[in-house]
Amino acid sequence: MNSLFFKYVTINTLEKILDGKSLKFTNPLDFNDPFDCNFPGYSLSKKQIEKSTKNAFKKLGVNISSIKNISNEINQLHAKIHNELEIHLSAVRDDWDKLISKYRVLCVTDKRDNILMWSHYAESHKGAVIGIDFSFLSDKKPDLVTYERYGDWFKRKIDLEIDKSIHSIVRSTFDGSSSNYTEDSFSENVMAAMAEYFYFKRNDWRYEREHRLVVQSGALSNDLYPIPHTSIKEVVFGVNTESETAKRIAITAKAINGSVKLYKAVKRHGEIGFNELLG
Repeated sequence: MNSLFFKYVTINTLEKILDGKSLKFTNPLDFNDPFDCNFPGYSLSKKQIEKSTKNAFKKLGVNISSIKNISNEINQLHAKIHNELEIHLSAVRDDWDKLISKYRVLCVTDKRDNILMWSHYAESHKGAVIGIDFSFLSDKKPDLVTYERYGDWFKRKIDLEIDKSIHSIVRSTFDGSSSNYTEDSFSENVMAAMAEYFYFKRNDWRYEREHRLVVQSGALSNDLYPIPHTSIKEVVFGVNTESETAKRIAITAKAINGSVKLYKAVKRHGEIGFNELLG
C-alpha cells in the first residue's frame, strides 16, 4: 500500500512544516471551499415515516389490525413522529457548524504533477510540494475521498437514525415505556458517523485525487500533528520558485533529513517535469 503522499504548499507553509516538523490540520469551517461539508438539505418524507412505522410495529410484534380505531391512531402517531423528528433534525441543523468543528482534517494527494494544484495551492508555481511518508502511522493512513453528492451519503445515515427514532417512539406510545431516543441521541449518533462524512467531496474536485486524514480536535495541540524527520521524503520546488529561496530551503531540508530527495519542476514539451537537485 502506498504511504507517500504530497501536499501543495506556499513557501511560508513549507518552512513552517520543516521548522516545526509538523503538519497543520484544518478546521472544516476554514476549508477553501465554503460548500465543503455544508449541511446537506434533508426533508422528511411521509412515505418514509409510514414505512418505518410499519417496520417498527412488525419488530415489536404488534398486530395493527387488532387495534381499534387504527386509522385515527396511526394518523396521530404519524403526526407525533413527524413533530419529534423535526425537533431532532433541527437540533442537528442548528448545531452543524459546532459538530463539524470538533474535527480536524489533513488534505493531501498521491500526485505531485497536477498543474492545476500547483497553480491553486502552491502560489502559482512559486511554492512547493512536500512528500511525506505516512508509514509512521500504525493505525491509519490518508484515505481517498469519494466523489459524490453529499446528500446521498447523508440521507442514508439520517434514514438509519430516523428508523431508530421511530422504533423508539412507536414502542413508547404502545407499551407506555419512556422513549430513550432523544434529540441528544440523534445528534450523538450523527456525530459518531461524522468522521466518514469528511471523506465525501463534490465531483467538481475529482481532479485533485484528494486523500484525507481525520482526527478529533482534542487529539491535537494547536491543530498541529508532529511527524518524524525521516518521514519527509521529498521537496519539489515550483517552476517559478526563486532559485535563492530553493537553495536556502534545500539546505534546511537536508539538515533535517539527509536522505530527502530534492527536485525542481520544469516545463518539458508543454508538460510538467522534474529535475533532481543534487548536493
